Amino acid sequence: MYLSSETITILKNLASINQSILIKPGKLLRSMSVMKNILVEAEIQEEFERQVAIYDLNQFLNCLSLIPGAEILLEDSIIITDGTNSIEYRYSDPSVIAAPPDKELK
Repeated sequence: MYLSSETITILKNLASINQSILIKPGKLLRSMSVMKNILVEAEIQEEFERQVAIYDLNQFLNCLSLIPGAEILLEDSIIITDGTNSIEYRYSDPSVIAAPPDKELK
């Protein structure tokens, strides 16, 4: 899977709300501030096949910028690769992430 520049921009904005994110399978990114006073939802072009828990979203985005145009493989960990270079980014435990409730926003 390749992340578009639009999706990366959305992730950067979400990192300003909460440093962590729990991405559930599908095309929807949801985040909530630690104080639980901001809840945001964004639809993206890419579709995640599995749950992805990232504890430090800014650090993950910095890893992405090290290999421009890299493919992201969601396996036992997140593999960021361009075929020659690769970075392995480990998943976080979902229980340590302040994730929004599953209720739909209105």
